[in-house]
Amino acid sequence: MILLSMTANKCPECGSVLVTDNFGQSVCQNCGLIVDEVRFSPSEEHSEKFYEVNSRLYSNLTSQVVPGSFVSTGSSKSLAISNVRSLGKGSTYLRGVELIRQVCTGLRLNKNVEKRSIYLFGLALNGIKRNVQITVSSIVGGVILYALREEGIPISFKEVFNYIKFRGKRITTSKMIRAYREVVGIVGKEPPRNSPQAFAVRIVNLLSEQISTDSVQRELIIKNLLDKASKCIQLVPTQLSIGKNPYVLAAGAVRFTLIKTGLDKVLGITSDAQFSVITHVTEYSLKEYVRVFEGLSISFDAH
Repeated sequence: MILLSMTANKCPECGSVLVTDNFGQSVCQNCGLIVDEVRFSPSEEHSEKFYEVNSRLYSNLTSQVVPGSFVSTGSSKSLAISNVRSLGKGSTYLRGVELIRQVCTGLRLNKNVEKRSIYLFGLALNGIKRNVQITVSSIVGGVILYALREEGIPISFKEVFNYIKFRGKRITTSKMIRAYREVVGIVGKEPPRNSPQAFAVRIVNLLSEQISTDSVQRELIIKNLLDKASKCIQLVPTQLSIGKNPYVLAAGAVRFTLIKTGLDKVLGITSDAQFSVITHVTEYSLKEYVRVFEGLSISFDAH
């Protein structure tokens, strides 16, 4: 950063002298705060979005400059854009909270999941050891997955992971799993996974969007598919289901049912590749689990 000139104004954060950088922004030469009163102006809408982090009042407004904006604690509540260096750990928290809100909105999750995830994210930032290299995005994925399992909402690991990854965030499967395990250790207990039957309902609902027919016929197709897929799941011996991913097991049951009943042609899902994209299950895993059901020699009554 090249400092060009000085102004008479003082930093609202630490009171030090402000300088103007080569981008025309007023920057505190001591704490690095970027002060730009033109970018945001105080209003009632802003004042309702304040919340406190580390004894400072923050706004959840974001910009391309930094992931969060801090607000002075004075009565005027004048707004200012903050540099990541001055926010420090608070910046990490703000980025995580913003991403949690985006994921919850995108996956249409309820407010209970969002609030619980934000609370768990705060615990995770304080509880995860510094030598554990986990990205903010991976922690966000881990806490949302934990909150979903607590609520009993059948949304899979892959759905959460893919939504975050497709937004261009730094996340890997191994780090999200590690983050989830860290959260389990911090809370002290692990919520139970959803049953394969619950995941089957989720998958059939995803597939139902492919049905272009009247509502009555659509409901009949959905009910028929779900009933038969549930029958498949119930027929899996316990020794075969132990250790199996319940979501992938449900996906295998639904795919097997589509093939055996011919409903795959009704839905226009005639390949494992199409099914894989919709359900976020790899083709390899899908074929492996379909073979499990083929080995059980399951047959369906004609309808």
